Amino acid sequence: MHQWSRETGEPPGAWLSLAETWRLSVAWYHDRLSEAFHGRSPQEAVDIFSSLGLTGAFWALDDATPMP
Repeated sequence: MHQWSRETGEPPGAWLSLAETWRLSVAWYHDRLSEAFHGRSPQEAVDIFSSLGLTGAFWALDDATPMP
């Protein structure tokens, strides 16, 4: 990731372990096939991140665009 960051000039972002990635995936996708699913607001996304201990600048969403 550091090499990619140097080559692209993009910040490296956040790193997750495999277990953290799994927990995020389960929390994020568990209801995606429900007819009631309507997307997520940025606050709903931040709430999911926070519930998993994912905090800090990378996980704080400032955009008001709903998450797909």
